[in-house]
Amino acid sequence: MSLLFLLSCAGTAPPAPPPAPSPRDLPAEPPDDLGATAGEPVRVEGRDLRLRLGGAVVVVPYLSARLVPAGAIVDLEHRDSFEVAVDALEVRIPEQALGDAVRGLGDDDGPLRDLRITADGDVFTGTGHARALGVPFSLRADPGVTDDGALFLALEQAKVLGVGVRGFLGALQGPIEAAAERRGTLLDVSQGELRVDPFPFQAPPVVHATFTSAEVTDGALVARLGEAPSGEAEPGLALQGGILRSGNTVPA
Repeated sequence: MSLLFLLSCAGTAPPAPPPAPSPRDLPAEPPDDLGATAGEPVRVEGRDLRLRLGGAVVVVPYLSARLVPAGAIVDLEHRDSFEVAVDALEVRIPEQALGDAVRGLGDDDGPLRDLRITADGDVFTGTGHARALGVPFSLRADPGVTDDGALFLALEQAKVLGVGVRGFLGALQGPIEAAAERRGTLLDVSQGELRVDPFPFQAPPVVHATFTSAEVTDGALVARLGEAPSGEAEPGLALQGGILRSGNTVPA
């Protein structure tokens, strides 16, 4: 991969130059000699990635995706210039990350408090207090995949005084959604389910990922889509094809 640096020429004794433009001010067009690949996706291949989420480490054994530009190039300084299409992925979200997300919803004036979530065999269990109801609760959740490929935790049972599973979630849905919007979180409530978002950041870019399986393995939520790559590969991330700009450089 070669790097083309975008520089401006200056005379031998010029006055002090004006401030350099920020990356966001640069035109979103490729140089003429790179125009042949304009508009093509940038392919991303990753193996054994470690991503820190709060105090936990999310492991990605493999990733195959495309950064699909809306125009000529993928510009990392303009996140609405591309979308992410995930073709294959395995992600391992440890119970610590899910626990941190749940506890984040219980901070301050959140709807839940004293929350704990742990892996128990092939399911997750949780305990805490519903602030609005003023009563303790416990729950047991089994990971799954919706018809449209989203991850969720299906409540197999929830024990709380006089309130059923759907009534329990219904009473908390609005406050949980408000808390999630303020903080950005792995967890959300939708149609009586605890949804899990493995891409807990606000779009753009939009991420298209249709999961096919989810299970609890070795204390982590393991979700997969697509086919796992064959053969051995060094850990790391590789980019290929298309035109990608980061800062003032254009890798080709």
